[in-house]
Amino acid sequence: MINCNNVENLTLIELNQMLLTDSSITDIYFTNNYIENLNILLNLNTSQTLVRLSYASNRIRTIDKHYFDNMQSLELLNLDYNQLESDSIRSLNSLKMLKRLYLRQAFVWSMTGPDNKQLIEFLNVIKELSNNSYLEEFHLESNKLKTIDSLWSKIDFHCLFPFLKLLFLSNNTFNDIYLQTSCPTQIMMINLISNQINSISQNGIQSLEKLKINQNQFYLLIDFNPFICNNCKTKDFIQWFRKTTIIQKNMHESDAYLCSMNQTLFDVNIDQCHQTTTTTHIQLIILLISSLSITCFILILSYFIYNWKNVKLRTRSTTVISYLDQNSTYEQYDDIEDNVKLVKN
Repeated sequence: MINCNNVENLTLIELNQMLLTDSSITDIYFTNNYIENLNILLNLNTSQTLVRLSYASNRIRTIDKHYFDNMQSLELLNLDYNQLESDSIRSLNSLKMLKRLYLRQAFVWSMTGPDNKQLIEFLNVIKELSNNSYLEEFHLESNKLKTIDSLWSKIDFHCLFPFLKLLFLSNNTFNDIYLQTSCPTQIMMINLISNQINSISQNGIQSLEKLKINQNQFYLLIDFNPFICNNCKTKDFIQWFRKTTIIQKNMHESDAYLCSMNQTLFDVNIDQCHQTTTTTHIQLIILLISSLSITCFILILSYFIYNWKNVKLRTRSTTVISYLDQNSTYEQYDDIEDNVKLVKN
């Protein structure tokens, strides 16, 4: 084992010199130094079986695409607390035996701006890590990751990493969870502690239930999220939360599920939502009946007014016609000459 933790100004060249003197190294710990780029390949030969490698807490931004090519036996890689560019992790694709990958607070990117360009690039790179099929434990905590439906919905972690058991996503900014489940999975735990989850959508719940069916031991951690419980829109989530065995709940630490007004998801009264919903439905029915009644009254009144006007018009027409007939008769009588017989037409 080579332990170079907190060694001031140690370089990769000096590390290579150490490797030349020992051909049986299985562990290298090169943490808390000032490495900025992994661009000098390590002197590892085929007889060396490096198993664990840590470059945590450095200043690494870029990694040579061939840097890990001669580390085929590597099972654990720790790149926590660096300043990686998204494209750097493409180099990990050569680690075919990798089982544990640590990328906690490992990236440098800005979440400002409407397009989240670097974050989108990272998600696209994740989809390309198809050679890391033996990965069992994946740490992505504290990386400002958030829900981007159009991309996360296309990443099927269970197809990329069929042996993945533990997925750590705590201290990010996810507001929901939805994972593709089109492949068999061995996932046992997803950690979403301290994100931005107000509730889990119906689609998210369905995907979690599907994971539970495929892997009976699966559980989810969602402690210390900003849950909303005074909104009837979250009623279905709260009901599911209380009855599901998917979420690992600690009743002795109910503050982990605090939502509002010192209430928790365990004790908030969601019956008020039922009452409010029922009252709203009754009010809608009353409003509908009232509207129909008024409409019917107006139609009936209009019908009677219309008929009354028609009757009045017919009466006036009859009177006028009768009057004209009488006048016509008078005119005929006035025109009759003496000793002339009248003949009916």
